[in-house]
Amino acid sequence: MQTEDFGKIDARTAMMFLRSMSEVGHQFINSLSDDQRRVWANVLAEAVNQQIPSDPVGQTAQDAAHQLEEDGIYNLGAGLPADQLEELREYLLECPVYNTHVYESFNAAVRRSDHVPRTIGLGAEAFRFGAYAFPTLMMAPHLLDFLLQPRILDAATAFLGAAPTLYSVNIWWSFPGQYADIKYGQHFHRDWDHGKVCTAFMYLTDVDMETGPHTYLAGSNNFRRTKEVLEGNRWHMTAERLQTNDFCGAEPDEFYLEVWKDHVRHLTGPAGSSFMTDTFGFHRGEEPVRAPRLALWARFSLFGAPPLHEKIPRSRLGDAYPTDERRRYALRGLVEPD
Repeated sequence: MQTEDFGKIDARTAMMFLRSMSEVGHQFINSLSDDQRRVWANVLAEAVNQQIPSDPVGQTAQDAAHQLEEDGIYNLGAGLPADQLEELREYLLECPVYNTHVYESFNAAVRRSDHVPRTIGLGAEAFRFGAYAFPTLMMAPHLLDFLLQPRILDAATAFLGAAPTLYSVNIWWSFPGQYADIKYGQHFHRDWDHGKVCTAFMYLTDVDMETGPHTYLAGSNNFRRTKEVLEGNRWHMTAERLQTNDFCGAEPDEFYLEVWKDHVRHLTGPAGSSFMTDTFGFHRGEEPVRAPRLALWARFSLFGAPPLHEKIPRSRLGDAYPTDERRRYALRGLVEPD
């Protein structure tokens, strides 16, 4: 990978993004057809490769990409060694959280949180979710060890077709209880941002069927398989409509669970379990009923769009900031050069 000004790279990629959107004649990502989405993703990958040639990846990464394309799910196994996982969890237990699933500190217009910091055991559990502020989680021990490990970057490279960029990282609690507020990710949905995305998850608590597993509808990211699953459905839903809209009915989750009944995957496992998904496929977090769940996501795409929070200065990371160009490039959407 060649050294270059990452800001200029993003500016050029953004121009290619705008051109590709105008070529397919759409304003919004979620109005792209399957063919248009593929063309657009390929144009962006080509633009990135012209600026930052990606490192070659092996057969394992290519197999991971194939599995993500077909099923939308790839099992990563243990995300961190047990001692590093424990240090990460101990750090988080001492830090405050905010009552939302993603804390957008700079956007007061988005009323997802009352912006009151609360700690675990001292009021945080009175709400559906508890999310960490972005600077807090980026300072967490061993977080970058997980996010930037070669097998994850290789799989993301193979899936996206070019060097990946982290554009969203989040760590949040889901608490059991009866809450009247919005469920956010606890209903089936696609992630519409960026057009082509793969997301790495890691559980920081043990997760079984009673503690809020991530549920994924295998193959729902794949247009061909979606057409097969939808054949003859009583809602008369087509793959073309679902490509550009979530299902909006009186009981939307009933639709997903019935139509994809043979393809529902509940991803459970002990603390440290990790996996990747193509989050364009339909997914949700189940509501925990027995104990809270703590989880991490890291979203990879082809360009560093503005995240949901301010970037942190690279000096805040100290010695944790990587020395090699590949991992620095992956972080450029989240970390501001000094």
